Amino acid sequence: MSKQSLRADSATKIVEKALKRFLMIVALSSLPAAAWAQEYKPDFNCSADHSKDSIATMLCQNSEAAKHELIFDQTYYALRQIVGKAGWKALKQEAIADDDALKVCVAPDAMDGTLPKADPQCYISKMDEITQKYKVRLSGSALEEASRPIDQHIALQQKFIDLGYLPAGSIADGVYGEATRDAIATWQRVSHRPSDDGFISDADAVVLSGANAPQQVPATSAPPVSYAPPQQPVASAPADPISGVCPGQPQPMNLIIGFNDPYAAKGKCYEILIASRFGRRQWIDENTVLIIDSLPSSSDTYETIVQDPNGHIQYGKVAVVIGVDPIKYTAASGEMIVAPTLEVLKYVN
Repeated sequence: MSKQSLRADSATKIVEKALKRFLMIVALSSLPAAAWAQEYKPDFNCSADHSKDSIATMLCQNSEAAKHELIFDQTYYALRQIVGKAGWKALKQEAIADDDALKVCVAPDAMDGTLPKADPQCYISKMDEITQKYKVRLSGSALEEASRPIDQHIALQQKFIDLGYLPAGSIADGVYGEATRDAIATWQRVSHRPSDDGFISDADAVVLSGANAPQQVPATSAPPVSYAPPQQPVASAPADPISGVCPGQPQPMNLIIGFNDPYAAKGKCYEILIASRFGRRQWIDENTVLIIDSLPSSSDTYETIVQDPNGHIQYGKVAVVIGVDPIKYTAASGEMIVAPTLEVLKYVN
């Protein structure tokens, strides 16, 4: 290849890289304004007693120092994802050892017994050095993610909450732990991204920032609401046990609630709106969604799992479903849940 061709190819790559970065910035700038003006807090509970810990006390009081701790967390948790569970213990021990460098940022013990003060600027400088030490071990999408500003991390994490990949009520703090990694990988599979490695690449960030939460079907366009309190189960058309096809017209039920007995739906057919009107949803994988619903007049909740064995489940659409064996799962509280499970036979709109 001639020198002119090499120069031209190099220039093209530079332009493409600049354009890619520009598109990402433009897309991310459209995220909610709240994500861009943060009062930063460290990755631990500041309401706990830290009266004997100078650095913890300083981090809870100094937003800028807390921000640099979160920046370290971005790199640390990216590296944690790379080394996998087998490497977590060694990585944690390394981080604990590196904490010794921060001791120089604490003033000598006071003679009056008061807590020695920690210097925020010293902490920021030392923490940035530690962060860089870990960052040189990253590459590809992991490095792209770890190099992203903390405000963008928080905004993108909020996207996963809004889209239902993280439970409603989760706090977007910019720290990508196991739950967020699982959410990223699930979104990547559902969105048919080139990789489901659990890292938000620059290209993923552009797509994710423009993603919209699935729209609920308006109540006026859905069939009449039909739900079953536990004492009045919804009647349904029995399914053919051989073909699995529903004879006649399945019973409409556009709220995924009413199965007080998780085995009551097995072998029966319903026409449902795959949506949560009063509760929330959580993607299990591309073909499966867990819907946790409740009645506005009751504190009772109903868990229902909906699966599409033939492809990506179409949340927000009406489908004919058949009840199958309930799926058992462990809730965040540790409680074992036996959830009625519906399998999509076909979509009707």
